[in-house]
Amino acid sequence: MPDILFIANLVPYPLDSGGKIKTFTSIQALSKKYTIDLLCFYESENENEAKKALQPYCRTIKMFPIRVTTKEHLKYIIFQALKTLLSPIPLTVYKYHKKIMEESIYDLMKKNTYYAAYFNILQVYSYKKLIKSHDKNMKFILDAQNCETLILKRYYRETKNLVKKIYLYIEAFKLKIFECSSINDVDKLILLSNEDKKKLEKMSNKKIQCDIIPIGINPPEKVKSAESFNEKGKLCILFLGTLTWAPNNEGIIWFLENVIPKLEQNINDFKLYIVGKNPGKKLCSLTLNNKHIELTGYVDSVEPYFEKCDLMVVPLFIGSGQRVKIIESFSRGMPVVSTSIGAEGLEYVDGESILIADDSASFANKIIELNDVNLRKKLSVNGKKIYQKNYSVNAVSDKICSAVDALRN
Repeated sequence: MPDILFIANLVPYPLDSGGKIKTFTSIQALSKKYTIDLLCFYESENENEAKKALQPYCRTIKMFPIRVTTKEHLKYIIFQALKTLLSPIPLTVYKYHKKIMEESIYDLMKKNTYYAAYFNILQVYSYKKLIKSHDKNMKFILDAQNCETLILKRYYRETKNLVKKIYLYIEAFKLKIFECSSINDVDKLILLSNEDKKKLEKMSNKKIQCDIIPIGINPPEKVKSAESFNEKGKLCILFLGTLTWAPNNEGIIWFLENVIPKLEQNINDFKLYIVGKNPGKKLCSLTLNNKHIELTGYVDSVEPYFEKCDLMVVPLFIGSGQRVKIIESFSRGMPVVSTSIGAEGLEYVDGESILIADDSASFANKIIELNDVNLRKKLSVNGKKIYQKNYSVNAVSDKICSAVDALRN
């Protein structure tokens, strides 16, 4: 089988974020036809557990420590930001470019002849230049999971701190140059949706050649049955997401400040479970001593929360790509209330497979509507159909392999 050098920002295990799930299922798919050598970083992940999960799909797995989470390494990240302030390289790219990765790429390329290099995210595409200098015949594949510049611009517009706003403006300018250059330089560009393609074309003022391949999700262990939607009094609501990612953190804070008070006025009994690692001080203070809210922090398994909850909320106002949490909810038959931005790039019909709301009053009303068991059942059935047709691993695997195969013709 032809060899692929797969370079990832973070080891794709455990499957506790959308990016990791996307990368893991891509490796799964490619391993059916290609030999994979994986190079990646790890921060707090368990090396041994990750290697055990990935060994069935990879010939070589090399992982290197890194510090990228701002909350846990604030002084270090500020220092890195200052170092790159006058550099043309944006911080989000610079922090993933390490000497140890360059040395490992060089060592593997001395031992193996690779058909292609596969980059799981824009931030690691900076290694392309090094790889090209050693093998001019290799093909380059970029799996762009988000429109990174647009996320940063949205965050810039939302930020009120003047110093941060100026810094984000500069970062967005540098990132736009890097992103536009990368998407027009790569041999094969993979995007999650036509919406992302349109945004990148508008940003770069060029037509883009790409393959549209959505995120594939392995089938869940448990799926909600019709019996699980019987009347039971308390309405249980789930928010799921890594809380160090700014769009998640700001989205749930907006929900707590603007939607929860309306629910408290209109629903007799409900419970919101906020499941995600590294909640910040503001989020913790907003949930303190509120009988309607449970802030779990990181959990080893989200299964118990999918099982006990009646619906998922996705209150995002900054974002790009696809929300894996919605695809997971579809696969499990879990009804979803989301903003338009939260559901961007996904197949859905508002009112049939998902409920869309973009202001606090509408969001609260949609949740209140889900006291209706029949509505929950309808969304559950239709969401599962969308998952099977568009986002199951079987539906996505062949598309990934075909996209990579096309470079050989």
